[in-house]
Amino acid sequence: MKDQAWQLRELVPAYELFPKSKIPLKAKRIAVTSGKGGVGKSTVAVNMGILLSEQGIKTLIIDGDLNLSDVPILTGTAPEFHYSSVLEGKMRLMEIIYPFRNNLFILPSGLGSMDLLDQEHRFLDHMRREFEELDAFFDVILIDTASGISSMVVGEIFSADDVFLVTTPEPAAIGDAYAIVKVLTFFMPALPVRMLFNFVKSEKEGMESYEKFNQITEKFLGRDVRYLGALPFDDNVRKSSMSQVPQLIQYPRSKFSRQLQHIVKELTNPKNELMYAVDSRKN
Repeated sequence: MKDQAWQLRELVPAYELFPKSKIPLKAKRIAVTSGKGGVGKSTVAVNMGILLSEQGIKTLIIDGDLNLSDVPILTGTAPEFHYSSVLEGKMRLMEIIYPFRNNLFILPSGLGSMDLLDQEHRFLDHMRREFEELDAFFDVILIDTASGISSMVVGEIFSADDVFLVTTPEPAAIGDAYAIVKVLTFFMPALPVRMLFNFVKSEKEGMESYEKFNQITEKFLGRDVRYLGALPFDDNVRKSSMSQVPQLIQYPRSKFSRQLQHIVKELTNPKNELMYAVDSRKN
């Protein structure tokens, strides 16, 4: 019979999906993940990238979803080239990255291209060295992982230095978030995980949901998950998604935007390890 440990091992890829370079001053890599779709993970990644770029932090968003590819949709962009162009030897990885705003760049995926999904191992072998080169060009790399829990998602998370786990107070979303933490605890216990609750009714609901979640992970996994913050339910988020204009651009003073601004301001505080990593590169 297949025990739980065996099932967890099935999720772990042979190596990082987006390999990090060995240079001393590497970009700060953050995996924005969720476990469950529909919790606003990509919306958080895109808008967080905008806020970081506005602070002069050269930021790259990697669209990690080879199946759905939400980042171009949320930003209203139509990339001309994708991973398949690199896989076919027509272009280099840096050549398919395109600017979205000042200091903010996007690395698109295959836009649901089945040939990439069918050639995952060849894709990884071919692009391993090219992904390593990204660290020399950017201060922060946000990896917007695919939804769900699979070896591909875990490989994307393993490529990061920090994990922002986006979820909601909904039980199903909490359950999938717990599964992500369980896998990381099993294989990468030292990888920091910060939890962000989305679609909350109030800051109090977000904090209470986090405290309950953290009590469970401490009790059953011996793992402490840090609190990143909570984002309120805001109908403007749906409107901005429909118009394909990011929330921070279309509704900069909305409840969602103001709260995310506060979260990113805390993250980039000079005393925070994220800002320390970025300052080290610049200095």
